[in-house]
Amino acid sequence: MKTVKIWTLANAVTVLRLPLAILFPFVQAPLWELLILAVAAASDGIDGWLARKMGEADGVGALLDPICDKAFVLSLALSYFYSSQLSLTALLILLLRDIWMLLLSLALLPGRRWRDLEVKARLPGKFLTVAQLVFFAICALRWPTDALLPGLLLLSLLACADYTWTLIRQVRSKVERT
Repeated sequence: MKTVKIWTLANAVTVLRLPLAILFPFVQAPLWELLILAVAAASDGIDGWLARKMGEADGVGALLDPICDKAFVLSLALSYFYSSQLSLTALLILLLRDIWMLLLSLALLPGRRWRDLEVKARLPGKFLTVAQLVFFAICALRWPTDALLPGLLLLSLLACADYTWTLIRQVRSKVERT
């Protein structure tokens, strides 16, 4: 039986986003906000690279990465919302993909339809993540963001559609095998 190493360097880099998410609401200076954002964005790219380079890509990292990503995005979105930099509409657009994925997960719970399904990061989701990070950098600079919302909404809807279609194909394939 193979033992699972939880504390790998890659997983430590991933988990770094959690204290950054906790710290962010207490930072009120644009430069510090940008620094935290840059460190978190870098850690999101470095962790996967490290895991592959060191042969430590595993289920633990695959589970931790999206959790830490979501916690960080939620922290930034709520911080900017509560500081009145984001409207409720902007907040909902920023969280649309994650809310949709949660609803899809809940829909798959009955009957254990979620077993053996694999939801990996996909290109539309990665584009959305980059767009969100750029959006948050613009928020940190205190620049207006309303003009960016239609593009962010479009990317969110594309990511939602892509993940939905991927899950539908996996469920159909699973049903056909049984």
